[in-house]
Amino acid sequence: MSETLSMLMWIVVGIFAVAWIVSFVMVRKQKHRELDKGANPALVKHMVRNNPIILAYIATPILVAIGAAILYYFLR
Repeated sequence: MSETLSMLMWIVVGIFAVAWIVSFVMVRKQKHRELDKGANPALVKHMVRNNPIILAYIATPILVAIGAAILYYFLR
């Protein structure tokens, strides 16, 4: 069971890493274009810190890792 869980955790880490890289590349490509005319000036000023999607990309792997650790603890 431990080997399967470990393999699944590495697959999830890989998926999140690829999603993070793709998102970051897309943000950089769109950095000089204003797609939303009514955008909050704070968001335009600092695109990573004030962007809820980027914050979700940071929080999701952390929460998945905590959930996997809890699951591993109860299944062993």
